Amino acid sequence: MRTYLLKALDNHLREAYEKSATLVCDQVAAIRTVASLKREVGLHKEFCESLKAPMVKALRWTLGSAAVRPSRMGLMISSML
Repeated sequence: MRTYLLKALDNHLREAYEKSATLVCDQVAAIRTVASLKREVGLHKEFCESLKAPMVKALRWTLGSAAVRPSRMGLMISSML
């Protein structure tokens, strides 16, 4: 179960990072004139926003996993006794 969840999270994060990378590549390719260089600040904000959702999901998953792990350890130890 844990392996399945890790793989699912990994796939989700990979897709989110690919979308962010595609966004940046497309925007950087679109910068052709000096006037469009002003777009850098907006692009940076957009890129940071696109990374927030996967970061929050990874943090929640990690915290949830850490909360479950001690209870599993307790079950393992009690079954050994």
